[in-house]
Amino acid sequence: MAYTDGLGCDAIIESSGASSAAQNALDILTVDGHIVYFAMYDPTFELKINPFIELYQKQKHIHGMYTSA
Repeated sequence: MAYTDGLGCDAIIESSGASSAAQNALDILTVDGHIVYFAMYDPTFELKINPFIELYQKQKHIHGMYTSA
């Protein structure tokens, strides 16, 4: 957020597979921004999201795509 003066990123492609990066990427996404989760995470990983805030108020767009080992 320091690099964007608190505005966040318009588009993010998260491809590291690290659960901490998945959460951080969502946190730095700007209002009306798009994020694509393009990685394989641990099957037990759960992304913590408040739909009211992230989807309705901040209008963030979350995309996934099919990937396999």
